[in-house]
Amino acid sequence: MKNMYLFFSGILFLLFSISGCEKSGDENTNTIPDARDPYLGNWQGVVTDSSKSTQDTLTLALVMQTDNNLAEGYVTFRHNVYKIIEKTFGTGFFSFSVINYDPNCTSYSLSFIISLDNSGKLIISFKGYYCNGLGINVSGTIVKTGGVADLSHIITFARTGHIWTWRVTQFDGGTCSFTYTMGKDFGNGVYKFNMSTDCAWQTFGPIGYWYATPQEWADMTDSIPAHRYTNFRTDAKVGTVYMTVNGQDSVINTVESLDDLVSIDNQSYHCIRIHTYQFHSPSYRANGLCWCNYQYGFIKFENLDTSGPTTAVHYEELIAKNY
Repeated sequence: MKNMYLFFSGILFLLFSISGCEKSGDENTNTIPDARDPYLGNWQGVVTDSSKSTQDTLTLALVMQTDNNLAEGYVTFRHNVYKIIEKTFGTGFFSFSVINYDPNCTSYSLSFIISLDNSGKLIISFKGYYCNGLGINVSGTIVKTGGVADLSHIITFARTGHIWTWRVTQFDGGTCSFTYTMGKDFGNGVYKFNMSTDCAWQTFGPIGYWYATPQEWADMTDSIPAHRYTNFRTDAKVGTVYMTVNGQDSVINTVESLDDLVSIDNQSYHCIRIHTYQFHSPSYRANGLCWCNYQYGFIKFENLDTSGPTTAVHYEELIAKNY
C-alpha cells in the first residue's frame, strides 16, 4: 500500500508544480470602472538601459487583484521575470514594489514606475540593483498589445490558502480523493503544502515543499531552493527532456505537447502534456502521462502501466478548486 501512495503523491509532488495553460473561455475582466483600467492589459516595447547602453524588449502584463483592489503584474526583461505589486496609485502614475524571481540572487533593490503619455503609451522607469550589485536603469515607452493581460506563461496559482482536490480512479472503477492545501509562502519561491485524503491505502497526510516562480517549477526534498529534485522551465519546447538522478532514484520527464485540450466534468483546459517515467529503489516504478496548466496546476494523470493490480491508480483528475 506504500507503493500506491508513492505512485499518486509522487506524480502530484513532481508535477503539480509545473502547470501549463489557461482554462478554456476563462478571461480576466474588470466589471467595475476604475482609474487603473487604462493601464491594465498587455504592453510591450523596446526600452533603453542606460547602465549598459543597450536596448531590449520589455513586456508587461498588468491585472487587478480583486481581493484588495491593487494592481499587480509581471515584467519580462532580458529573459528575467519580475513580479510587481502596486505601492501607490496617483493621478496618472503607478509606483510598484518589485520581486526578483532569480533564485541565484540574494539581494536586490528595484523600483518600477509607469505613467500614460498623451498618445496612450506607457512611460517606463525601471531601475535599481537587481542581483547582488548588478544594476539596471531602464526607460522608454511601450504600447498596449492587448486589453486582457496574458498570464498563460506566468504562474498564478501559487497563493497561500488555495486548495485543489483530485479524484483518483482505480482500474477496478473504485474512487477516492486527495486534497492539497497551500500553506506557508516563504517569500523566495518556496511553498509548503498539506495533504488530506479519504483513500483507504493512505492513512496519514504528509507535508511537502515545492519551488514555483514564473520561470521555473520544482519539487524539493527540503525547503531550500538549491536542493531541487525535479525541475521544469517555462520556456520548454516539445521534446525537452528533464532527467534527475538522486541516489538510486531517477525521474525522466519528456514534454510531448504544449497545447492539449483536456475535459473533466464538463470543464476544459488547454494543457502541456508530459510523459513521466520514475524509478524508485528497490521496486517502485511509475510510467504515465501528465497534463498541467499554468493557471490551475496539475490537471490529470493517466497510468500507462496496466500490468499492476486492479486497485492500482488509473486516472487522477482535478475536480475542485477554491479560486
